[in-house]
Amino acid sequence: MSLSQELPIYKDTYKLILLIYKRTKEFSREYKYTLGQDMKWIVLSLFVQYIGQIVIQINANISKNFWITLKS
Repeated sequence: MSLSQELPIYKDTYKLILLIYKRTKEFSREYKYTLGQDMKWIVLSLFVQYIGQIVIQINANISKNFWITLKS
């Protein structure tokens, strides 16, 4: 899986993060620090989990290629 294929998901996720941050600024004081913070944490944790999965896949591919090279 190449990074060029992943690019649209990065763009869309970044747009979502920006949207959440912009919208939560408009929340009233009552909700800004409860609901707003929860929304920010959720969207960022989803992004971090996604990035973590990509890193795991990249490491697996590197490791696989390394062992193939050693066997050759």
